[in-house]
Amino acid sequence: MSAPSAGSLASLSSLASASRKSGPVTADSRHQVPGAGRRADLILGVLVAAGLTVLAGTATSGSELTPNTWAEIALVTIGAILAGALIIRRRTVTGWAAVAVAAFAALALLTGLSMAWSIVPDLSWLEAARTTAYLAAFAGAVAVARLLPDRWHAVLAVLGATAVLLAGWALVVKVFTLGAGGQPQYGRLLAPFGYWNATGLIAGMGMPALLWAGSRREARRLTRALALPGLSVLGAVVILSYSRTALAATLVGLFVPLLFMRSRLRALLLLGLAVIGAGVISAWALGDGSLTSDHVALAARRSADGTFGLVLVVAVIALGAAGFGITIAVDRISLSTRVRRLVNRALLGAVALMPFLLVAALAASSRGLTGEISHVWNTLTSSQATVGDKASRLVDLANSRPRYWRQALSVADQHLLAGSGAGSFGIAHLRYPTATLTSTNAQHAHSFVFETLSDLGLLGLAVSLMALLSWAMATRATLSSRAAAAAEPERDALWIMLGIVLAFGFSSSVDWSWFYPGLAVPALICAGWLAGRSVAVARGQPSPRGPARQLSQRPGAIASLTVVLIATIGLLWGIWEPLRSADAANAGINAMISGHAGDAIADARSAAAADPLSLQPLQELSAFLGAVGDQPAARAELVKATTIQPQNPQPWSWLGTYELQRGQFGPALRAFRQAATLDITNVLTAQQLQRAEQDSGKG
Repeated sequence: MSAPSAGSLASLSSLASASRKSGPVTADSRHQVPGAGRRADLILGVLVAAGLTVLAGTATSGSELTPNTWAEIALVTIGAILAGALIIRRRTVTGWAAVAVAAFAALALLTGLSMAWSIVPDLSWLEAARTTAYLAAFAGAVAVARLLPDRWHAVLAVLGATAVLLAGWALVVKVFTLGAGGQPQYGRLLAPFGYWNATGLIAGMGMPALLWAGSRREARRLTRALALPGLSVLGAVVILSYSRTALAATLVGLFVPLLFMRSRLRALLLLGLAVIGAGVISAWALGDGSLTSDHVALAARRSADGTFGLVLVVAVIALGAAGFGITIAVDRISLSTRVRRLVNRALLGAVALMPFLLVAALAASSRGLTGEISHVWNTLTSSQATVGDKASRLVDLANSRPRYWRQALSVADQHLLAGSGAGSFGIAHLRYPTATLTSTNAQHAHSFVFETLSDLGLLGLAVSLMALLSWAMATRATLSSRAAAAAEPERDALWIMLGIVLAFGFSSSVDWSWFYPGLAVPALICAGWLAGRSVAVARGQPSPRGPARQLSQRPGAIASLTVVLIATIGLLWGIWEPLRSADAANAGINAMISGHAGDAIADARSAAAADPLSLQPLQELSAFLGAVGDQPAARAELVKATTIQPQNPQPWSWLGTYELQRGQFGPALRAFRQAATLDITNVLTAQQLQRAEQDSGKG
């Protein structure tokens, strides 16, 4: 981002200046920041954007324990610091914003409580940690909106910069044919998440932020000029990810703010030019099969990627120059109020006419209106449909989502009230016939709604709906307030934030975007800001009650800070324990490899004590005990694993294998039958069951 946008990152640095009072929202959104302060804001903004970039690149899909644990610890710590700042500054969160935070907390609490009935309680523990970290991100954004309500532009500046950095990461990996995320095997963009839908979505979520930056009259000319190449690159990343989910989410995220923001005409002009730029870049890339096809020879891939890099550099330079020229031209044009009103009405009329044109097109098709609607519906909902990995998939209606959703419904049918436990879908669905709909073991239901229904049942859906509705009411209060309506730049920024949240929300409803911290945290920041801003705009900016007093003279505040501190320590301990268990288990393996069996057994026992719900330490401990000749103790650990997670096929398979190796065919047969019942897709378990049946018959 350019200096002006980064200069607007003053939001976070102002937190250190606790003595400054936030004034009411005004129409003048420009902030006069001294040179030294602007440089400090720039540095802080770069650090925040870099932090979000690192979060996205290391935490990826949320499946790697170590990076995700430290990311969750960081988010909870930051959230606790901001909660403490609210208490010290005597700022309160009331109304629908408070209800939204409470409902989100209820969802986190329910996620944690589900360990009591979960079929995989160790995974539920991890999901509780993730949800708590997301709660901290949301509540932290609410707190910042209360503490620094006039620094709204910092949110979009940081998120826009983050999206550009991550999109640039994806393109660098592609251009230099790097091995990140398995990229050389595929033509579509993968890095930094290792998943094309996530890569396309972060670019799509960044487009509204850059659209806002480029359409602001009060922004510096360089900022507006650079928005054009930035938008074009983000658009190209959306296309080159071949992600229909990301493309649809991008359209949702752009449509809502364009419909309501007042700088609509400038934004539409910028977006139209960016679409042309993205189209040129994408068309060139898609025209070379060595660049965009899967499993291309490495030499051909590198040659095509290098050429694409040169084309990309030339395109960015040309678009930057064009953006600068167009910015100068736009500054010289001043439309009258009457003309702007007529153009806006024409655009809105065109949007309103689109549904009628769509109906007319469907009616004119060979299938007719009802036939075409039926065909589209059947294609979208078919669980047998297949779709390729080429760019043509962008216009293909066939998809695999109904398969995962049917699997989730199979689980929910048996666990309707409270689900099978947070994070359990990947194990729970294996026992039902719908598990055979996919060729691989699906770990996620590819929808927050369906996965919540599967994992937490109707109770989880009810709590989630309460959080959504209370957030919507808080956001409505923010967007409909007279104060926000009077400040055009802030009003437009708020609609842009809403667009980002809606883009993420749409994607999460049809994909597993929720599990990617690099996607979820930026959206939660916008959502939290929109909710927290409602408290400030409801009645202006109330001053703290009573005369200012030192913290030592406020026993209530000290008590509240103590509660926050104790709760934070407890949460951090809970988040860290699974990682401590995994580290101890790894230490045990290393000790066993080095020939220190006693140390290995001690480490495995420490791992089991740190995470008593996890199966892995018990399997290792069984192997270590068996290696030193203590077979009864080795078997006992595997039996213990089946009692901790009796509905998980994995410990039964371990026990069956152990019994089979020991020649205990009867117990092996019983264990494998249980494992096969709980996982009807496992071919190896079926083979072992057959072998146990044969050996048992011989015995």
